[in-house]
Amino acid sequence: MKSIFTFTMFFLLIAAISTAQEQRHHPMRKYYAPDSTLYWNKRLPVYVWISSSLDEAPRKMESKIHKEYVDPYYFDTEGTNFIQTRWAVNKKTFTAVQPQIEVKWPVKVDGIKPNSQAKIEGGIPYSKALKKYYGNITLTLTATDNLSGIDSIFYSIDGKPYEYYTSPIQNLCDGEHIILYYAVDKVGNFEAPKKEILNIDSQSPKTFYTVTGISLENNIISSGTKIILTSEDYNTGIKSTYYKFDDGNEVIYNGRNLPLDKLANGDHTLTFYSTDRVGNKETPTVFQFYLDKLSPIITSDILGDRYVVGNQTYFSGRTKLKLTAVDNKSGVKETVYSVDGGKFQNYEAPFYLPSIMGIHIIKYYAVDNAENNTTGETKATYEEYKHRVERIYVDMTGPSLTCNYQGPVFKSRDTVFISDKTKIKITAFDKESGLNYISYSIDGVIDETKYSEPFSINLSGLHKLEYFGYDNVNNRNVGSIIFFEDNEGPQPNCQFSIKSLGIKDGLEVYPDYVLAYLSATDQTTGTTEIYYSINGQPEKKFSTYVGNFPKAQKVNLKMRAIDKLGNISTKEYEFYIQ
Repeated sequence: MKSIFTFTMFFLLIAAISTAQEQRHHPMRKYYAPDSTLYWNKRLPVYVWISSSLDEAPRKMESKIHKEYVDPYYFDTEGTNFIQTRWAVNKKTFTAVQPQIEVKWPVKVDGIKPNSQAKIEGGIPYSKALKKYYGNITLTLTATDNLSGIDSIFYSIDGKPYEYYTSPIQNLCDGEHIILYYAVDKVGNFEAPKKEILNIDSQSPKTFYTVTGISLENNIISSGTKIILTSEDYNTGIKSTYYKFDDGNEVIYNGRNLPLDKLANGDHTLTFYSTDRVGNKETPTVFQFYLDKLSPIITSDILGDRYVVGNQTYFSGRTKLKLTAVDNKSGVKETVYSVDGGKFQNYEAPFYLPSIMGIHIIKYYAVDNAENNTTGETKATYEEYKHRVERIYVDMTGPSLTCNYQGPVFKSRDTVFISDKTKIKITAFDKESGLNYISYSIDGVIDETKYSEPFSINLSGLHKLEYFGYDNVNNRNVGSIIFFEDNEGPQPNCQFSIKSLGIKDGLEVYPDYVLAYLSATDQTTGTTEIYYSINGQPEKKFSTYVGNFPKAQKVNLKMRAIDKLGNISTKEYEFYIQ
């Protein structure tokens, strides 16, 4: 019989450590590692059972010699302990093996608590009023155990029930947080909770800009304009404010006016942001502006149709001219203009260009309160340079249009007939601003179709085609045609000179002297030609009649009729000749 020692254990409860949040219950237990190593909690009782068969119910061992140390027995040493017999026995001779050796059952005994650690990553710690502040941090918990190994780590945030730790703790809201945590090993040993107090400041600072002095529309400023930055942070406070102009290097802001004197005239970008004392950085703010270091600037804007070809600008009669003058210091005193050599007049609002076709000359200028003019010249030579000149060509007419047919066409009185093989070609020409595009509409359809190449209608019946030409300043010209599309060939017909003599195999029977008269009817353009073929022979053009049919056989007479548009129709007749 084989002797087998079987071990069992009873689980004891460990009182929870008194903390701000009660720890979870972690009973003492045993643990079989994947390599079959048995780990045993040192405070867990041990009972020894014996059996002579795998199928026999074991009986608990009793010791009258050491009664006070068994039922239960406790392991005495951390690490490897042994349950053993004196000598190993040969399973066949039942005598001690030689040389003599002991038989041991090793058990790894673990009564030492694990050790957990917390690691804070990210942000910059900052101490204020005996508190330590952090920004957006990640709190990582780890633990070590020298025997059975770590089973779990638990944590509690702000007095909430403990929960399993599975991943780093992140995204804590602003304010003070108390983090309690501890580790449990695989046989139920657990440590007293550890504590981290975290004061979180995750909010980025805010920085604002203030522009004082001359600041015009579209962020136009002067050298005398002042730009001041102000920052705020309600938690740990501002550490630094940074700024840069365009693609230059970042500079720490000193609280004074930003230096504009070294910037060139033109467009610029100011980028700025602040950081707080725990490393939070706000998203940079961008302020785009135009630094005007020159005398008054006057520009003209076109409100409406405009098209430029080379040095020539074309406008329509619907176009207005808008003048805009800005000055970076003293301000604009007046803006004036003249049309075609006329008297200068004050500009107040956009004005229409002359409604006369041809070239027009528009002169305009601006003067500021210091008598600076649009070219920056001195007052002494004012009359020589003061004008800005625009040469404008006013285009009042749309393109010239023509429409032609390509392919079959037939005219009868006031009606034009076409077929589906006919294409419609539209052409246009504009000698001023030039042709932009051509479009067309069929039978009153509102939406216009852009014209690109000759096209067919492919729809029988009467149609109206409207076509439009647009020039580059949106003048439009219109044309139209009316036509009838005929896509049907003539209706063929055959008449015989004598009545049928009877029926054979379902076909009429005629004598050998019978004559056939061919005709075709077309309701629109009329028939132009008729062709016929007998029993598959080459076609012949029909003139008066068809005779001399093959005798004593079935005859197949095939007709083909053509109208004046080339539409074709066919028809076959079958009959017998005696």
